[in-house]
Amino acid sequence: MSLLLNAIPELLGGLGTAAVISGTVQLARRLRRARAAGHPPHPPHNTQADDVDDTRSPLDTRVILVKARRYTLLGAITDTGHPLQITTTRLAGTVITQNIGGQERQFELTTALLYDGTYAAEPSDR
Repeated sequence: MSLLLNAIPELLGGLGTAAVISGTVQLARRLRRARAAGHPPHPPHNTQADDVDDTRSPLDTRVILVKARRYTLLGAITDTGHPLQITTTRLAGTVITQNIGGQERQFELTTALLYDGTYAAEPSDR
């Protein structure tokens, strides 16, 4: 009986090792299938001017990543004299309304990249 009790830790250690190896093999197979299907294992960093990164994770094909962009509202300044900027996930072409100096002004979000790394929001009420 003591022989069986002494073997339990070694048995559990072997089962744990087998579980780790099995999990690693399953992960490798999943990654290989995802690459063969043309999907990367996780979405890459999107450095293009696109608003929507439609690269989908092989684990959840319902996910669509939308990145937030920082826009400079052209022709609008803050009380301190700096350009007015906003951050939004809305797509280019969207018209937004901002209250500036007590007046509501409309701006259209664009894909034009400015020198400071923000995107231009053109006034549409001129």
